[in-house]
Amino acid sequence: MTAITAASASSGWESGSKYTYQVRGRTLTALHQVSDQYVGILTRAKLDIVAKSESQLIAALRDAQFAKVQKNLPGGWGSWIGDEELSYEPLPVSSKPIEIRLQDGVIEEVVVDASLPTWEINMIKGVISQLQMDVKGKHLIESPENQLASGEDKNAVFKTMESTVTGRCEVQYDISALPEYVLQSRPELAPLPELRKDGDFIDVVKSTNFSRCAKRPFCNFGFPGLQHLEIASNQMGEAIAVSTQSKITPVLGGPSIKKKQGKSVIGLFLKINLVSHINEKVSSRALP
Repeated sequence: MTAITAASASSGWESGSKYTYQVRGRTLTALHQVSDQYVGILTRAKLDIVAKSESQLIAALRDAQFAKVQKNLPGGWGSWIGDEELSYEPLPVSSKPIEIRLQDGVIEEVVVDASLPTWEINMIKGVISQLQMDVKGKHLIESPENQLASGEDKNAVFKTMESTVTGRCEVQYDISALPEYVLQSRPELAPLPELRKDGDFIDVVKSTNFSRCAKRPFCNFGFPGLQHLEIASNQMGEAIAVSTQSKITPVLGGPSIKKKQGKSVIGLFLKINLVSHINEKVSSRALP
């Protein structure tokens, strides 16, 4: 993942503020070595987050929709598909409040209503995972490559153990300050520059190593020849390879890509962009 975040506050979340994100996702599959014909679904929704404190967020999904896709995509599963080409239908999510508990800016626990169905809980996990940022190395693991930020130097490279919807795995962070000329030439990187305040915007690239996980969920689709392989690792024979990268825009958020390759391809893409920040005292009642 690539991420951009404001580095001024200890957690990046301003107590009493409300943040609204645009959420977009897609899941497409194809026999890409045979044809560029892809089938799957695209989703979109809004995510509202109220920061009750630097250690507690209240979130809710709303206006969720999905659209079925069957389309020729010569440029691959990540090709642009305009909304005007789709017919969106309502996705029945409950919009019940979601409690997110943090320590030093790192998500440690997500609490949802016990009545939610499994598919909706998994959807929530996927979206909230995009907000997981350990830029201070709270869960640092030993590595000769570790180089933490020091003083005015915002650049850092280090490895952590991180919990997301894909399990608890080793993640490498590559962090660098975004120069002013980059922000001027690409204003879309910081659509709400007022969040900067006295801090700096930084670029964060996260890479997950699925071969080094403490907990790693995996689905077996019955592919022949996989019975004796190490499941949920970076490479499982010649049938499946898994990798992730993601981008996050201020204060956090952005695309997460998981790609499985072989004779077929399954592309999963989830992107959340910050579109609104209300800098006034609000309560969790402001959520639907």
